[in-house]
Amino acid sequence: GLNMSEEKKEEEPKKRFIEDVSDMDEKLKLKVADVISAAFEKYSKETEIAAEIRNRMESDMSGVWNCVIGKSFGAHVLHMTKNYVFGKIYKHHVLLWKAGNQLNSN
Repeated sequence: GLNMSEEKKEEEPKKRFIEDVSDMDEKLKLKVADVISAAFEKYSKETEIAAEIRNRMESDMSGVWNCVIGKSFGAHVLHMTKNYVFGKIYKHHVLLWKAGNQLNSN
């Protein structure tokens, strides 16, 4: 028989990350939307989702990435050109940016 949790999952359309503000090129925007959408499917706690996104971006794209997720927040960040995105998925806002090519050693 079909188990209820599988049935429920099929009915719910997958939510996608919708970008509001970004200076990324189209290829990176698509990559980021995939990473963010997958993290929201995998985890429910904001800190876990943010960590998953950051880790995936750092392993796939290199560099130092930061991610902030919440229903309401203000932010002002320094980011590398062509590596900033802010958008929404479900009721959450996501801010993701590349801060640099490597962590400072001090």
